[in-house]
Amino acid sequence: MRAPLPEPPFSRLPESLREPLLVGAAGAPRLLTLAAGAGSMPELAADLRLAAFEAAPCDAQAAAAALPLLSGTPLAAWAGRCAAARPPVKGLAYFQRLLERREGGKLLDFLAARLEETRKDDPGAPFWMAQAWHFGRFAARADWLGEVLAPLVAAAEGGAGPVSALLAAERALAAGDFAALAGLAAEAMTSGGRSLPWQRPRLLLAEACLRLARREEGLGHLLAALRARPWEARLWAKTHDAATGFDQAVAALPGPLAVCCYTWNKADDLSATLDALLPALPADALLAVLDNGSADETPNVLARAAAALGDRLVSVRLPVNVGAAAARNWLASLPEVRARDFVCYLDDDALLPPDAFGRLGAAVAACPEASTWGCRVVDAAAPHVVQHADLHVAPDGEGLRFSTAHGQEPDWGGLAYLRPCVSVTGCCHLLRSSSLAASGFDIRLSPSQFDDLERDLRQAAAGGFSCYQGHLSVRHMKSAGTAARLGGAAEANARGNRVKLEALHPAEEIARIRDADLQRLEDDLAAKAARLDAILAENGAIA
Repeated sequence: MRAPLPEPPFSRLPESLREPLLVGAAGAPRLLTLAAGAGSMPELAADLRLAAFEAAPCDAQAAAAALPLLSGTPLAAWAGRCAAARPPVKGLAYFQRLLERREGGKLLDFLAARLEETRKDDPGAPFWMAQAWHFGRFAARADWLGEVLAPLVAAAEGGAGPVSALLAAERALAAGDFAALAGLAAEAMTSGGRSLPWQRPRLLLAEACLRLARREEGLGHLLAALRARPWEARLWAKTHDAATGFDQAVAALPGPLAVCCYTWNKADDLSATLDALLPALPADALLAVLDNGSADETPNVLARAAAALGDRLVSVRLPVNVGAAAARNWLASLPEVRARDFVCYLDDDALLPPDAFGRLGAAVAACPEASTWGCRVVDAAAPHVVQHADLHVAPDGEGLRFSTAHGQEPDWGGLAYLRPCVSVTGCCHLLRSSSLAASGFDIRLSPSQFDDLERDLRQAAAGGFSCYQGHLSVRHMKSAGTAARLGGAAEANARGNRVKLEALHPAEEIARIRDADLQRLEDDLAAKAARLDAILAENGAIA
């Protein structure tokens, strides 16, 4: 007889746990903080500590927290060694300066040099190994972890062991080698014929099976992980989508589409964007492009697009850069765009997959009452690094606080789901033309930054919400690291617009938006849990 699915626990949790776990918690520091606040729920606290160790197997705090849970397993010796580690003195100040400056390339070079000097019996080794594992996961350098960290992990583990297998599995997924991932993840799940208590390898194996069309096997692993971790809200959504087949669903949009793009002096990026867009564009769709006074080869790029699209391309060239919000409104005001039922705004450095609009159509079919539909935006050079997913907000003593769980760890498949949220990124988002006509983008947030978020907040304050379609992955040519290193006028503008955003949407309003969002998440999860139970009752083979 199959083990029943547990009930989602969120309605029974204190608010200090309900909110972060419904939104989604990731990263060892956050998971350890939540574990410390779950003292009255010992099983939940223990599993949060174990999840923190899985997220950072070399981290001293995570290892110390998980060590009692690993007693008698081959992971105990590893965790004990890491728990006893202390940060070294040598190189620490320079390392901290590199972090403050966000100099990713120099940081990787420094870590490689430190690990080259490190012996496996060095008491400071686990500290540098933990930093290398964390930052190497986000690196766009091909298999940096394999070259720099893997030999040291294997030496510290005394040969091939579960931690080495986990590291190799993560590297295989980052490289897109799903056949290798399946074998390595299975290897990390057991040792000496015994199952190990961690769930990360099982989730990696589930992802490999889904990618390799071994769907029943993959769903079985997702269900096993869900029974072990019912507090993983995003795992409920992912498992539901795999069980219902929504993770493969595409559908035509229920009305004609206009794709709108604005650009300024990014001819090469725009050319790549259009090269990816044209094969994805529905046969009857319109493309509208606004050139914000570019002084580069942008007119020639648009001329090539006109040759391919004919009268399905509408272009506007302005003498000056009017900024993002004004450009969005200008495009929305074009008669050709107003005549369409749907408008998709697309950044001039975003690469769509061929099934992009089918994925958005499936999201509209599944969630027609949403105000906006968006996608998962990933780093073009490192697609396992997610720049934007579903955004949730909450009041904070110093202003708005945004959910950042998607950026705490690379995406090992756990962000591929559909669910409601407060906002989706404007890099690629879909709106109804009627909604745009009633409520455009605020030009006070010019020239750029937060105009898309501000409009979503306005919609949320009026009772609306956004829909995140995580099964649509859009590659963004601006890396997350580059975006984080704004300087000068750009940084000042972003900070200024953040202040404007907080003035436009005070804390009391954000609190109401947050409460509605959390209730919507909980209701959505309960409906998906009931649907999962019904599917399993009909098909015990996958239970």
